[in-house]
Amino acid sequence: MRPRRTLPPAAPPAEQAWAPRAGDVISGQYVIQRLIGKGGMGAVVAAQQVPNGGHVAIKFLHPRLAGDARATERFFREAKATTLIRSEHVVRVFDVGKSEGGLPYIVMELLEGVDLGRLLDSGPLRIPDAVDFILQAAVGLATAHAAGIVHRDLKPSNLWLSQRPDGSSLVKVLDFGISKLSVDAEEDLKLTETQSIFGSPLYMSPEQIRSAKRVDFRTDIWATGIVLYELLTDALPFDADSAAAALAAITADAPASLVAIRPDAPPALEHAIAYCLEKDVNHRCPTLAELGRLLAPFASPIGRIAAEQLTRIPVPAVTTVAPATSAASLRYLGDGRATEAARVALARAMGVAKTRLTLLRGAASRDKLFRLD
Repeated sequence: MRPRRTLPPAAPPAEQAWAPRAGDVISGQYVIQRLIGKGGMGAVVAAQQVPNGGHVAIKFLHPRLAGDARATERFFREAKATTLIRSEHVVRVFDVGKSEGGLPYIVMELLEGVDLGRLLDSGPLRIPDAVDFILQAAVGLATAHAAGIVHRDLKPSNLWLSQRPDGSSLVKVLDFGISKLSVDAEEDLKLTETQSIFGSPLYMSPEQIRSAKRVDFRTDIWATGIVLYELLTDALPFDADSAAAALAAITADAPASLVAIRPDAPPALEHAIAYCLEKDVNHRCPTLAELGRLLAPFASPIGRIAAEQLTRIPVPAVTTVAPATSAASLRYLGDGRATEAARVALARAMGVAKTRLTLLRGAASRDKLFRLD
């Protein structure tokens, strides 16, 4: 079972005070109503738009990052990426700007519901529900891919479950903040030159571990398989107790058996997930439409509609992806007691220039970032 979320330590008063408060007016047109959530990267609030009275969500960049040109660029990049995607399965963006205090913000649709990470707090999902949610998310991802956008950070907390007016489920993909825009390939390269490994490592493909800037849409297919496995088992196919061991498992080990944890899972469903988790990207499930075909037998009518929609979305061209790091070199690094020398070797194995590996822990034990300083 995956570790449960724990509340982070209370922040000092100065840290708590920066987020906009109820009653604050932003840019003369958004009245803050309540805080939805806050973390190390920023805060999200609910607001009412003046004068039309519409309700929206506003994401603010943390003031600690607002003065960083690259961080601000990545923040606004999310808005740019999202506006290029026309799908009911992707959160809509309405506006961007800076507050009177200089905080960058993005105005988005206000969603009711829960993210799939929170939903997993109640345990594994029914097979039809898990498959339906993944197929709907796949429609949003495939639409993004057709627009030249790779998400690169898919995980349960970035999938939002809400409802349509008729009460049926509606899944939306969130957080394109570290997405790769092929239409802006040169700028994407510049933004990745810091050698940071952006994303949540336990959901990253072997090729993304090696080079986040040299991946194509198939890295999202890998992450889709990871998320489906987790929705069905409340566990991960590649789990570990340390940063080095996690990266080693993804690159070198076979995924844990689905049916060993979920005995009612049909073999064909396990095959579909395993197809997503082929380490060689050229042997992986080639498209989300093909994944939809494989998953449709296990879906409800709503999920089968999504699978059919996937067949009508154009598939982008693939790019040349270098082979993943060798299994032998990473098995050694799987030891949780890895020394500084091992971390240096790991950095070199992933093809990056700098050598200190830092694990940044969020409030949720699986929402992690690796950074090379």
